[in-house]
Amino acid sequence: MKLRIGTAIAPAVAILLLIGAAVWWARNFERVPERTYVGLQGKARGDPYLAAKQLLQASGIAVSETAAAASAAAKFEQLPATGTLLLGDRRHVLMNPQRVEKLLAWVAAGGQLLVEAEFPGRPDPLLTALGLTRGDLVRPARVARPAPGGRRAPGGGDEGPAPEGALQQSTALTTVALPGQARPLTVEFGAYQSLGDPRGLAQWRAADPTGLRLVSLPLGAGRVTAVSNLDWMTFRGTGGE
Repeated sequence: MKLRIGTAIAPAVAILLLIGAAVWWARNFERVPERTYVGLQGKARGDPYLAAKQLLQASGIAVSETAAAASAAAKFEQLPATGTLLLGDRRHVLMNPQRVEKLLAWVAAGGQLLVEAEFPGRPDPLLTALGLTRGDLVRPARVARPAPGGRRAPGGGDEGPAPEGALQQSTALTTVALPGQARPLTVEFGAYQSLGDPRGLAQWRAADPTGLRLVSLPLGAGRVTAVSNLDWMTFRGTGGE
């Protein structure tokens, strides 16, 4: 009789335990969708300025880009007389004295130039011709080179300069008051260098506690606006990173 009762109770206890576990699981866990980053797709994969261009186009502003296969000289030919030209960094190899002179002549004739300062350590003939300077914000400590075998040499080993991509960035918010606009804009530049205007040529400027971020100066009938960096308006992520 005892054996029969034990045999009958065991399945009931097991069922109760399963029900209790199910109730506990339902009260403590839930199934929710999770987003997974799959990387940039289509045009966005090779164009960090795609979102900026789409925003301008949605605002009714015509945007065009010089073909990547064009020659260096062709990129600066036939610029619209009253258009706006955006120049990013990594252009120093194209900025010979003749091209700088021609570009500034285009501005003086009524063009609008928005230019990003070259990365620290690279020459910037265009900003130099405008009388503007650059200064690094913060560089990380010198990087210790590992000893052979992957181990750090005693005392830190030989030290070398930090890699280019290791520059530390300032993330202070910058208030930019545009002429003719009652409402100022707030931008986080994430800057790694500051601009300098030693000759006081700027008509208006924007700065944060770490230095000068933006300088705008008239040039003839046109205007040049130099920015310490344009990283805030680009997206450089890729699916492989």
